[in-house]
Amino acid sequence: MRLPTAIPRSINTVDDVRARCRIDPVTHCWHWLGATSRGKPVMYTLDPGRVDKRVMPGRRAVWCIAHGSAPSPGYLVVASCGVSDCVAPAHLIEVRGRAGVTQRLARAGRLRGIAVAQKRAAAATARARKGVVDLQPDQVRQIRALLAAGASQAEVGRGMGLSRGVINRIALGLSYRHVPQGSAPMVSGMVSLGAK
Repeated sequence: MRLPTAIPRSINTVDDVRARCRIDPVTHCWHWLGATSRGKPVMYTLDPGRVDKRVMPGRRAVWCIAHGSAPSPGYLVVASCGVSDCVAPAHLIEVRGRAGVTQRLARAGRLRGIAVAQKRAAAATARARKGVVDLQPDQVRQIRALLAAGASQAEVGRGMGLSRGVINRIALGLSYRHVPQGSAPMVSGMVSLGAK
């Protein structure tokens, strides 16, 4: 495939970046119209760290073009606006590692309120499609009580029709942490210690 001669393949200046973006008049975000990988912008430009041209993540590429150097070691470049395709140099900031990205999103409100509710609803819908049914709090308490009384995880799993992995995650406190400890009455159809 032959590339048009009017547009150079590599991006060398901020004006080159701006020419390939749609600018939102309200938020001033530069929405990238060029190539993407997994929904995020990618650009062919000079990498100052390698002193070589290569395809780079879009935000990192714009950072290198605007600042003339690569981001500090151990830092990631993210958009402060939180928009996935924004490459506006004014919106780009350095954050320390993945934890910094999560903290930044939390402060911006992306991990609160409606976003969290939507993620939980989507996860519940996906589990329902797969046929996964959540355990009731009484069932979780019953499992904990049986394990505390000395029943093996395999025994409890067989009796309740659950995999040993599910029982193991409950026993280790990795699943159903939100269910408080407490006594649960024996429910019919569940394992009792005497039954084999």
